[in-house]
Amino acid sequence: MDDPPYSSQTLRVEHPVPDDAKPPLFAVGCLVSGSYEIRKLLGEGGMGQVFEAHDRELNRRVAIKASWPSVDAAMLRKEAQALAAVQHAGVIQVYAYGVHEGIAYFVMERILGVDLDVHVQKRRDSGQPLTLAESIDILIPLAEVLAAVHRSGIAHRDIKPSNVMLTAGSRLVLTDFGIFFTESRSEGHVPAGTVDYMAPEAFSGTITPGSAFLLDVYAFGILAYELISGFVPFHGETLQDLMNAHVHQQPPPLSTPRPDAPPELTALVAELLAKLPEERPESMDYVAKRLRSIRSRLSEEPSANFSVLLVEDDPVIAKLVSPKLRRAVPGCEIRVAIDGDGALKALGERVPDLLFLDLQLPGTNGIEVAMHLRGLPDAARCEVVVMSGGATPSDLAVLEMIGVSRFVPKGAGVGERAATVAVQVYREKLGSLRESLRTRTVERIPRSSSKP
Repeated sequence: MDDPPYSSQTLRVEHPVPDDAKPPLFAVGCLVSGSYEIRKLLGEGGMGQVFEAHDRELNRRVAIKASWPSVDAAMLRKEAQALAAVQHAGVIQVYAYGVHEGIAYFVMERILGVDLDVHVQKRRDSGQPLTLAESIDILIPLAEVLAAVHRSGIAHRDIKPSNVMLTAGSRLVLTDFGIFFTESRSEGHVPAGTVDYMAPEAFSGTITPGSAFLLDVYAFGILAYELISGFVPFHGETLQDLMNAHVHQQPPPLSTPRPDAPPELTALVAELLAKLPEERPESMDYVAKRLRSIRSRLSEEPSANFSVLLVEDDPVIAKLVSPKLRRAVPGCEIRVAIDGDGALKALGERVPDLLFLDLQLPGTNGIEVAMHLRGLPDAARCEVVVMSGGATPSDLAVLEMIGVSRFVPKGAGVGERAATVAVQVYREKLGSLRESLRTRTVERIPRSSSKP
């Protein structure tokens, strides 16, 4: 269960970013069309540059996207029209389109936020990757804005984390409509997009009118897989290898990198990534509905209440194992005790669901800790797992006598082995809880009367 690499190659087929740095299309202080004062350059890409500006007429901050002279200005105009056609909070508002000194541009609202790929990487770097619930909370509004885009007869064609922005107030915004096209002209298109997220039919151009939105459905599936697992499902040493993987290879089930993923979520992602377009979900509205259902059930599950106590006197091992456990059961609470006395204190404060116990501890040893636990009122709720590099047969025999039967040997891969056991225990407890809830629900159903 090693963490796979997060970043993957993202190769743009159409409109590559210029290799050489170009001067700004608009200088700072320039008045565009007499109304928009350029404040700073925000960024640039294959089609042009984006600036922050001040709208003097309405006294507000705006953003301006201007196209390179080498790019057909009609493409920028069509992008502005596409954005204006979608009425949804998840799409940037367009205020105006124009041409200034031969440079085409359009004016839009200035969004302050962070790109999704940056947000996810920061969380991973901090040792706190997104939980399943947090990932789904991002996917739901993204599915909803895509549904609105598709209802407008538009396919975005470049769905990826760097084109999703998270803003204040939990607003999610889909950006960069630079290579969109309408359903009416989807036949015979030129392949374009970011290869990591392109559907199989995008490479061959076999897209029939009315089905272009399924390109976004597939890309959404790639993004969902990446957001939840930490990596995209397809890889290749070369562009051709990556294209072949999309066309011919089946992705690993989502449950492989994320064992805690509910079966219904794993199934949904598999449907999104279907090779044949007609086998994918019929609409993003339908996808959003299923995600909301999964999120609702997920909120009832006890991952946030699942607690682990790691008793380990070696700080290197503790630091290695803790993030593996946190990733295996996102949202769980993890406490660490560095000796037997600390373990007794932690148990006195609260008995965990899962106890990883080293036997060779300073002071009170591991067997004494386990025997102390069995005398506590809530001992039955705690699963004890011995994690040791020097357990003797007699030690294990004593532990088995007091109900401890699981053992994780130390050494290379100890974090992965501990994480596997944590998932097993979590699922066992989750199954017991679901059965308990089911039984209580049945008991609450009134018996039908046999009397007329």
